Amino acid sequence: MPRYPSLSRETILEGFRLAKDLKHDVFDCMYLALALQEKAAAIVTTDTDFEKLCNHVGLKYINPVPREVLKRFKEQNK
Repeated sequence: MPRYPSLSRETILEGFRLAKDLKHDVFDCMYLALALQEKAAAIVTTDTDFEKLCNHVGLKYINPVPREVLKRFKEQNK
């Protein structure tokens, strides 16, 4: 059964701090802050922006889309 944790006040503040420090949108940074709050080891997402973000905070980035598919997609959208 899924678990739906709540953001603590400290986690919300951390999300805003990360957004400022990383110069990135606050919504993605709240996901990072929540993952850190919950002591996650990784974030699984198809959003390639998270690779850099995860590296910054020490989380593993897992994208289930094969790299060759991502490369083709990137080339088609130039």
